[in-house]
Amino acid sequence: MNFCVLFRKALSWLARSTAKLAAKWHPHLVLKSDVPTFPFCEDGLATLHNSEFLVNERFQRAYSLGKQTGSWHNHDLRWRIHVLLWCATWAAQCSGAFVECGVYRGGFARAIIDYINFESLNKTYYLFDTFAGFDHSQFNESERRTIASNYHYEDTFNAVRQEFSSMTSVRLVRGSIPESLVDVGSVAFLSIDMNCVVPEIAAAKFYWPHMSPGAVMVLDDYGFTIHHQQKLAFDQLAKEWNVEILSLPTGQGLIFKPGMSA
Repeated sequence: MNFCVLFRKALSWLARSTAKLAAKWHPHLVLKSDVPTFPFCEDGLATLHNSEFLVNERFQRAYSLGKQTGSWHNHDLRWRIHVLLWCATWAAQCSGAFVECGVYRGGFARAIIDYINFESLNKTYYLFDTFAGFDHSQFNESERRTIASNYHYEDTFNAVRQEFSSMTSVRLVRGSIPESLVDVGSVAFLSIDMNCVVPEIAAAKFYWPHMSPGAVMVLDDYGFTIHHQQKLAFDQLAKEWNVEILSLPTGQGLIFKPGMSA
């Protein structure tokens, strides 16, 4: 049963229960027990608010290209990708490279490259990953019990290399993070999605000094319950950097490098 069905069932039960309690204790109070229909409901997010970006042809094309890589299997995460594309559009005006730590099949990068016409920007897009799943030596005991059993990865290096073979601006770097990280000069955009604490914090610390004023760091796992240890680690890091993390209902977290003038 998918998220939307479960969510609507839970809301229906809550609305009926609330209406019954209200009728018992306040017989003159009338509460509606019907549940609204959400125009957007997927990937853990349901909202009544405007979602016109879904019918934007530019968005649809970029999203389709990303999904065709097989990166999110049979799921849809359109609002999450909408946020990612907005951040990439913003970062395109900043100095430096695009860096992605945690690539899987390259869906994020494929959507971004199309959406912002990355090949025309005179920038380089670096894709860092083991391309074969987790480095299990980096797990703490809690992650061994939870994260390790919830994700299953195959070797994707050849598939990703083929996906970006015609793009001269894309560089694949294979290996465990942080050992595989290299100095790429200034950084305009940093995407972190490795599903465990050690490599994510290591990547953030490695590239933070190189991020240009106004550059954006996108934390894909920040708000997800199963990844709470990552949230705690990034909250501590944000305190050390004297910045705040914008927590989004998509589950993402955003950090902008201070210093960009208006």
